[in-house]
This record gives sequence, structure tokens and C-alpha cells, in this order.
Amino acid sequence: MKIIYASWEKRNLGVNCEELNAGYNDSLNEFIVFIRELKAEYQVVKIPAGRTDMLLTAQSFGFQVIELNIQLSRIMNKYSLPSIYKRFEAVINVVEAEKKDIKFVLDEIKKGDLFVTDKVARDPYFSTRKSGNRYYEWSKDVLDQGAHLYLAQYKGMNVGFGLNRSDDGHFYDAFLGGVFPQYANKGLGFLTLHTNLMSIASQGGNKVKTGVSSNNSSILRLHLLFGFDIQEMKYILIKHA
Repeated sequence: MKIIYASWEKRNLGVNCEELNAGYNDSLNEFIVFIRELKAEYQVVKIPAGRTDMLLTAQSFGFQVIELNIQLSRIMNKYSLPSIYKRFEAVINVVEAEKKDIKFVLDEIKKGDLFVTDKVARDPYFSTRKSGNRYYEWSKDVLDQGAHLYLAQYKGMNVGFGLNRSDDGHFYDAFLGGVFPQYANKGLGFLTLHTNLMSIASQGGNKVKTGVSSNNSSILRLHLLFGFDIQEMKYILIKHA
């Protein structure tokens, strides 16, 4: 069990933030000691699914559940589109973003219209605009650290993107992906996953991990369709002091 002083959230959200991460085998008494130490104006508690004793205790301290974070992974042997999407193969493409494309994608992320289901976007204290700025800053950080940004193309148009990174060239983190708002609700959401998986396969990746929010059940179903397995789930609770 540990408390993380999330200093980056001051830049991203404009508030001081502390995160308490509990482990499945941590004792409830220890959890109570740690949760009492939280003092920041924005507090986040992460509890492994199944530890309902911690969950109920956190709620007694005024924390509220805002999502379930679901971690998934996939082995990258012989990646191909699921059969339901095979009909798109002739009209879709994945290309690495150039400098001008990176700026465009970052600007789209910052607007706050791309990601509207995470704990920040759904928090009345914040806004989708704040969530967009948070993803914008994170994306800039991982790009500076060597991440790769790829564009999803449909009939020659850039309709979305995938952002992934790896420390060893084998195990990848599919950090982010999305379809631009003007192409939403057109049956192209699968390109988010396809872009990251196709680009990771082209880089020789062996395994990929990612995370989704329970607030977005459709993207969870899509990950399972694309061969991902659920590895871990955590209750995410928040409190504004």
C-alpha cells in the first residue's frame, strides 16, 4: 500500500492530488491508517476488485465510486482483424504520424471531445475540457519519452489515431486511441484498437496491455472481441476536500 503525491495533476487539472493505491493482500487496518493521511484537495483511492471491506470503508470516509478501472492484455501472435471487420480491410490503413499530424492530434485531444467517460470527464468538479487537457499533457509526455503515434485512415481520410510505447521493444502499452468526433457514431470505433495493434505488430511487439473504464462498456466489449483478456480490476473512488 502506498500514497502517491501526483504532482503532475497540478499541471493537468490545477489541483493538488494524492492517490492511495491498495493491494489485494493489504490489511484493512493498514488501509484505514493510510486513508486518514490523505489531505490533498483532490484525493483518489484505488482498491482491488473483491476487497469490498476496503470499498465500504472508503465510502464511510466520504469517498465516492466513479469508475471501475479494467486492465487488459493481449499476446500479439498473428494479429488480424476480427472477421466482423474484414469487409473494411480494403479501405483502411495505418500510417505513422508526421510532425504536423502529431500537432493536429494533440490539438484534438485538448479540446475535450474525444474522451468523455473517464473519472475526470465524469466528475462534476472538473469537466471534459479538463479531461482533455489531462490527456493532452500525458500524450505530450509519452511522445517526449519515445512513444509512437499512428493515424487510422478510412478511404484515405485520417479518422482517428493510436498512441503506444514500449521500454524493451517487446511489451507495449497501448496508451491511448480514439476516433475524431466528426467520425464518431459511424461504425469506425474499432479503428482505435486496430491502429494500435497493427502498429505494435509492425514494430515486432510480443504483448500489449491497456486499460479501460467501466463507464465505457462498448470499448470493453470491443477489446474482448479483439482478443484481449482481463487481468485486473480496481474500484476508483474520489473525494474533493
